[in-house]
Amino acid sequence: EKRIFEEAKKRNTDLDSKTLSKIATDVAVGTLRYEMIKQDLDKIITFDLKKSLSLEGDTCSYLQYSYARASRILEKAGFEPKFGSLFESLSTDHEINLLKMIAKFDICINDAANNLSPKVIARFCYDLAVSFNSFYEHVPVLDNENKELVNQRLCLVYCFKSTLEKSLELLGIATPQRM
Repeated sequence: EKRIFEEAKKRNTDLDSKTLSKIATDVAVGTLRYEMIKQDLDKIITFDLKKSLSLEGDTCSYLQYSYARASRILEKAGFEPKFGSLFESLSTDHEINLLKMIAKFDICINDAANNLSPKVIARFCYDLAVSFNSFYEHVPVLDNENKELVNQRLCLVYCFKSTLEKSLELLGIATPQRM
């Protein structure tokens, strides 16, 4: 937890110790839970702290960081996206793939419940985060003259954030706004 606290402190010089401690606890507890949940039930778990805390790959930190990244995009926008129009302006492969991934939420939850397998939700979280990060790398969410397109992209970011939050909540994993 101390290691996570120090890393969060480096990245967020504007946050107080109490907030940094909360982030460190959320990441530490989430890491332990995720590492256990994502494994097959019949396999021995080998825990590697350094690998588990990586912001890349199938780790809780990667998921939480993706959530924090989405939160930051919405914060930078400076306004709440308006959900009134369809996503008809979204046309890139990255936008469509993220929409499709979000749409799989109910199927994933039903599958996990029917098979008593929380691992299914963990895998969905990872796949969702991968799709979001690909979208983030290739699609300029806020950098566009077309206000309607910016709004629809912000709605997509909001939907991702909400879906990941619900999914992680089902696994008992917190979603810090900052990392």
